[in-house]
Amino acid sequence: METSDKEKRKNLRVDCHCVVSYRLVNMREFDMSQTKDISKKGVMLTTNEGFNKGDILEMLIRFPFYIQKMEVKGEVLESVPYAKGKSFNRTRIKFLNLDKVFVEKLDEFIKIKNSDNTD
Repeated sequence: METSDKEKRKNLRVDCHCVVSYRLVNMREFDMSQTKDISKKGVMLTTNEGFNKGDILEMLIRFPFYIQKMEVKGEVLESVPYAKGKSFNRTRIKFLNLDKVFVEKLDEFIKIKNSDNTD
């Protein structure tokens, strides 16, 4: 019997559309995007460009219920076009070196989103 990706996951992943500014580490300009989904360990973004596996991104994420942008770094696990010939990419990112405040706000957000989906 095959197991789905959802069944293999150790961390709950929730659909969300949070505003994110992102850039490669040491680059000047940020680009804007939205998250597609998020978990305690990582995030999926729609990006205008493809990235290489292992690239490190700096991100500023704004959760809907929290006024401040949360700063976090992440490692690109995969960046693939949505479809052949499309300019947008589905970019999976693993969070790195999370601070306590980010973890608390992310955990709170996931709980809220999960309770919304179970009502």
